[in-house]
Amino acid sequence: MNYVLIAYDHSDDEAFNRRNACRAEHIANVTHLEEEGKIIYAMAMLDGDKIVGSIVSFEVESEDEVTAYVAKDPYTHNQVWDPKRIEIKACLIPEMFKPTRNPKWIASSTKAYKAY
Repeated sequence: MNYVLIAYDHSDDEAFNRRNACRAEHIANVTHLEEEGKIIYAMAMLDGDKIVGSIVSFEVESEDEVTAYVAKDPYTHNQVWDPKRIEIKACLIPEMFKPTRNPKWIASSTKAYKAY
């Protein structure tokens, strides 16, 4: 089953600094799940040029797996994501729209992220 996680960041002035401080740990968590084939894609949400949250698409057995991911992710523990503004939705992603698995996406996304 496919699920999408929509997680908005806290809106205080220090949220971006907290995001940067724990980003490496967050990426390690995402990479592990991507290598297991549980994450289809992940991205930062933008408002103009400011990162305001995350969107993660999962292919897992149940919503409980996504909930467990959120509970242990560094962005949760370090108060990057605002728990009042997290949504998990079931969705259907047709095979033709699923990207080819490419574990190297993390490295290329890191370069783009540094621009922010």
